[in-house]
Amino acid sequence: MFLGERAPGGAYRAPPPSLKHGGGSFLPATPFAHLHCHSEYSMLDGASRIKDLVSFAKEQNMPGIALTDHGVMYGSVKFYQEATKAGIKPILGCEVYVTADRHDRSRAKYYHLTLLARTAEGYKNLMKLSTCGFLEGFYYKPRVDMEMLRKHGKGIICLSGCLSAEVPTRILEGRIDEARRLVMEYGEIFDAVYLEMQDHLEIPEQRRVNEGLLKLHKDTHIPLVATNDSHYTARSDARMHDVLLCIGTGKFHADPNRMRFSGEEFYVKPVDEMEKLFPNHPEALENTLKVVESIEDPGIELGKTRLPNFPKPSGYTADQYLLEKCEEGLKMRYGARARDPEVRQRLEFELGTIGKMGFADYFLIVWDFVKYAKDRKIAVGPGRGSAAGSIVAYALEITDLDPLKYSLLFERFLNPDRINMPDVDIDFSVHGRAEVMRYVTEKYGGHDHVAQIITFGTLGARAAIRDAGRVFQYPYDATDKLAKFIPEKPVGTGLRDVLAQNEDGIYVPGEKHPGAAREMLQFVEGNAGAKDILDIAFNIEGFSRHASIHAAGVVISEETLTDIVPLQKGAKGEVMVQHPMSDVEALGLLKVDFLGLRNLDVIEETLQTIKETTGEEVDIGAIPLDDEETLKLFSRGDTFGVFQFESGGMQRMLQEVRPDRFDDLVALNALYRPGPMDYIPNFKRGKHDPESVQYPDERVKHILEPTYGVAAYQEQLMEISKTLGGFTPGEADTLRKAIGKKNAKMLATLKDKFMDGCTASEVSSEVAEELWNWMEKAGGYSFNKSHSACYSFLAFQTGYLKAHYPEAYMAALMSSVMNTKDRVPQYVAEARAMSIEVLPPDVNESGHRFTVVGGTIRFGLSAVKNVGSACVEAIIAAREDGPFEDVFDFCERVDPKTYNKRTLEALIKCGAFDWTGASRAAMVEVHEKAVELAQKSLKEANADQFCMFDAAEIAPARPVISDAEDDRRGVLEWEKEVLGLYVSDHPLRPVAHKLKRHIDTTVSDLDHCRDGAVVWVGGLATSVRRNTTRKGDVMAMLQLDDARGLAEVMVFPRVFAKCADCVREDAILKVKGRVERKEGIPRVVALEVEELHLEPGPDPLYLYADEFVGISRSRAKEAFEVIGRHSGGSPLFLVSGDGALEEQIAGVDDSSDLHAELKQILGPRCISIIRRIPARSETPAEAAMEQVG
Repeated sequence: MFLGERAPGGAYRAPPPSLKHGGGSFLPATPFAHLHCHSEYSMLDGASRIKDLVSFAKEQNMPGIALTDHGVMYGSVKFYQEATKAGIKPILGCEVYVTADRHDRSRAKYYHLTLLARTAEGYKNLMKLSTCGFLEGFYYKPRVDMEMLRKHGKGIICLSGCLSAEVPTRILEGRIDEARRLVMEYGEIFDAVYLEMQDHLEIPEQRRVNEGLLKLHKDTHIPLVATNDSHYTARSDARMHDVLLCIGTGKFHADPNRMRFSGEEFYVKPVDEMEKLFPNHPEALENTLKVVESIEDPGIELGKTRLPNFPKPSGYTADQYLLEKCEEGLKMRYGARARDPEVRQRLEFELGTIGKMGFADYFLIVWDFVKYAKDRKIAVGPGRGSAAGSIVAYALEITDLDPLKYSLLFERFLNPDRINMPDVDIDFSVHGRAEVMRYVTEKYGGHDHVAQIITFGTLGARAAIRDAGRVFQYPYDATDKLAKFIPEKPVGTGLRDVLAQNEDGIYVPGEKHPGAAREMLQFVEGNAGAKDILDIAFNIEGFSRHASIHAAGVVISEETLTDIVPLQKGAKGEVMVQHPMSDVEALGLLKVDFLGLRNLDVIEETLQTIKETTGEEVDIGAIPLDDEETLKLFSRGDTFGVFQFESGGMQRMLQEVRPDRFDDLVALNALYRPGPMDYIPNFKRGKHDPESVQYPDERVKHILEPTYGVAAYQEQLMEISKTLGGFTPGEADTLRKAIGKKNAKMLATLKDKFMDGCTASEVSSEVAEELWNWMEKAGGYSFNKSHSACYSFLAFQTGYLKAHYPEAYMAALMSSVMNTKDRVPQYVAEARAMSIEVLPPDVNESGHRFTVVGGTIRFGLSAVKNVGSACVEAIIAAREDGPFEDVFDFCERVDPKTYNKRTLEALIKCGAFDWTGASRAAMVEVHEKAVELAQKSLKEANADQFCMFDAAEIAPARPVISDAEDDRRGVLEWEKEVLGLYVSDHPLRPVAHKLKRHIDTTVSDLDHCRDGAVVWVGGLATSVRRNTTRKGDVMAMLQLDDARGLAEVMVFPRVFAKCADCVREDAILKVKGRVERKEGIPRVVALEVEELHLEPGPDPLYLYADEFVGISRSRAKEAFEVIGRHSGGSPLFLVSGDGALEEQIAGVDDSSDLHAELKQILGPRCISIIRRIPARSETPAEAAMEQVG
């Protein structure tokens, strides 16, 4: 018999005085344990952090504590880990929602019910109930019914529940007999039943319920148990919990009609307070201990590897089959070299490690789904992360970079000294990813065995401030300003990184961001209410706000998933596990990341376009990585639209460093990030002057020489530790992790080992100490070479396509961003800069997407506003019978159900009928009539199918299209209206090259600017709106269009007063402003605004003769060949620094390519758009401030 179990004859028998858990039994002095607790995973309704719950139980000397979140089991694993670590028995529960019929999708009432897992079987049943609530019963809430409770009630203890449960509801309705029937039914379903008494003091209904429960107890002998419906940890957290409720329901705190709890009693109460609540029923408190004692281990196995068994041919073990596939792959990859000792030793080492760890099935599973994708022409990335360091992965074609050729380390992927589940992340094309996931799901048993992974959106520092400000209706501008004191980088910076609280609760600057902290405190002191907002934000920061689906993570299990984890559905019906990534890994489940990478779709589409337009089939995986044209493209910094290298900063870095080999790109990709960027000048200096690089020991030269003495990669540190310190591969990886995590204790031990190893390698103690200090420092910025190499390979592929097949590549690139308003204009501008004509849509030529027509790119019809995919399909189908003759013919032949007057108007405005010869304005005049005539003809044809006259004979006469002419500016505005950008021309195009001289940041570069950066931007003012503030001052908002994109600019009253005349539509403006990033989207707050009066026409360029001094004749000749290749209308003057020489030597095209190529040969100061002051009067400061083209 168990607690509350029904004895023969219908009465309930009390449990025995002691029940065992594990190997012992106890009844501690503390006469109570909490059995009804909500954590933060009762989203925005629970305000207790799991650590706080466990700490409270330990402080109160409670033997156990329960977790009973609403309908979910998100926190179970974390709770189990924390409680076990603290020596507290974890009681895993769930407050489920019970309805009459889980399949009923009406607003049928549901009730709460508190369930606790008593046994391992009970825990599995609880997971199944939670899963069922989502997968079968979800309707606003995850609901179960009595049928499911009967099916999965074994091993579970049932408490009758809070006021929202059905038993208390029946008591309040005066239906005590129905309440009695319910608890008796629960007794037949569950291992044990308890009548749950609560008292939150200020709720009269609770007293009535407790009276009813006492009557039921007397009638049935079902034991009582005392609980507190705990939604927050301490009484002082009540306000914080109330704020979370407001955030969750979207209400203001002052709203009298919002949801709120009665009183402040819903906290985890100390034992003495619980005793005071139930002085006449000590047995209700004591029974909580009996519940705790009855709880057995839930059977959660942490650290166990749960790899699925890959289906193999008969007679094979996983190790044997993996070996066979690797041997086949090596012959394909290396040919005759497959038998070389270097290859064989590496393979044997890796297979030995994989076999010892039991991971052969893992590699076969990944190999299988990657093979499936490649067999179906779904683009797969060359690799990502440390998996590229494995020759096994390379042989299986999971990765595409030779780890031997590029010195990639296997131990960076799998440490031979520690068994950790491998982590292979795979990039697929976005359009093909779902198909691969579907294949994996079907192969391994459907959603019972394969599911995606949940992730929790938390309240970050800025979001916490903004939410607190909204809830308390604090002024938006002040809230926004307070939030922006939190630095954007590093990502994840929290309030406690900026501010600390002393013993008196007063805020003081933190150590990490003292500048931001001082500004924040100054603002708080001068703004009433700001401290209250800050206090609330401090409390709610970090709480889980919502559950969503992980971008890539997928779990594959041999066992039924619901025996290990509960499941639920995502917003789009995806099945996912209820545990986050870290818990999935702790449970030993196989996790694979299926990532969708847009650039793979771009490559795929480019290759298809090349095949369709030229017949050539390009093997993108076999392109030479020393291709001259591609390396020149990178060296010029001509990388807008190239994967990983398209930012303005990246382009400038490439122009300075001038990479001329693939390895340079790998290193620069690793170095171009905060921190490592500081070492790019060292890399550049070493590349152009190798003799300047010094090595502390000749034995490290071969390790650091490829990166010119800069430790760009973590693998280099690992190699040094092996070469000089005598570390094993596993120890070298441990050192990498210790340096990266700044683990002082582990580093101290490893340093001793390194110093001993250096002594054994005959390295002096001084050099060894120098090396160790240098390695510790380098570990803070060095990067994973395997990942950098793979992504640089992908970058090289995109660069190769841009260099050799520019039209096909740019068309695919534009198609990939058709649904974004800002990227298409940038890529259209880039195509034009490459001398590729971009044409408007054409109903006779365009498809859905951008297409290559001859040497031009034609806009896709799907990019036109008001033109749906069904209409595009109908247009394509109709023109199979021949091209359209005019707008009337178009209307008569295209399925009328797929378009309307607005559709036709948009097609005319964007230029899709320009081939007719009529002006757009004239066709807009008749477009409504054209649609009406087509519809009338169709209606009449349907009305009399047996008419003796031909349809053409009785068709209404078509109106005459006038000879009205188009207004050039009006046409451009139409294009912008329906396409989002100017296509046939751009008002800025004649002067765009001149605008560049007045700015230091393009609109597209704003994406890469930090919050608060001060920049000069420029462009055409559009969408100008003037507003009056509450004080009566005038301000303006506008968009700045620089032909590559649009930037939002705010001109507040003080600045606007100085520039009101120039802030108008179509003015060309130069704006000095501060970058503000709200939710990651940049805008510019103007500090100065100036109108530019730019006139079309070429401006002179100046080539400085001084830069030819000391260079070889061949390099000088090369410079003049570059000038010859870029002939154009801008006069090029050869000038001397002293002003003595000024002679026009050529007319050139003032392009970025010309500047980049000359600077590569002659240096960064060789060419300028400004005639420099003669050197004798130039000061160092003036030289530093000078703008060089």
